[in-house]
Amino acid sequence: MKYQKPLALAAFALLTTVNASGAPVVVEYTASIGNICAWQGETCVGMASSAAPGFTIAVGEQVTGRFSYDDATRMTEDALGYPYRGLLVGQFTQSLTFGSGATVSASYGHGIHMSDSDNYDHILTEGYDRTDLSGTYAILRNRFENVTQSGVARPYFLPTAGEWQNYSTTGSTFEFISGVNVTGNITSFRVLSAVPEPATHAMLLAGLVPVLLRKRRTTQRKA
Repeated sequence: MKYQKPLALAAFALLTTVNASGAPVVVEYTASIGNICAWQGETCVGMASSAAPGFTIAVGEQVTGRFSYDDATRMTEDALGYPYRGLLVGQFTQSLTFGSGATVSASYGHGIHMSDSDNYDHILTEGYDRTDLSGTYAILRNRFENVTQSGVARPYFLPTAGEWQNYSTTGSTFEFISGVNVTGNITSFRVLSAVPEPATHAMLLAGLVPVLLRKRRTTQRKA
């Protein structure tokens, strides 16, 4: 019985810590570039391709984006005062990879929103590629539609991994601005779980405790 109490306490402490901190949610999506245009006066003139971002992009190109956030941190009321609008900054990162392999990170700025009505009918990710906005900078925005229109279980909290089943590519859009305006539709998305979440480790430890105790009792009997 020497190790039973310390092991049980360790498992309990890890499990309660995990429950308090929540799980990181990582979402990966693909989008198809549908339009590229450059502003000339009040008109955005369309083009088939452009090298304005510092690399070549073209209409029809597939891009892959990824963002992550903390689903346990309560979102704050948006400073702009929109009703039922939440904002999370600081626990949010996002990046975009083009067909050429060029990658843009756009985690600064606005962060991630849930907005428009008490049903939180969409999620908007929005950020810049750097904090200094005095010169040319990139903006990345994505909109994911909640198609259930059934509200959210936790107002002012972003969806858990399982709650992304309420969202659809229907009406979900992609926008990238860097010298030119690039827009398109999100064609697919998925929640990644390549790295085990802390809760997984806690469950493994909790299951390991009785195994170690059983092995110790067996060893004592043989002795």
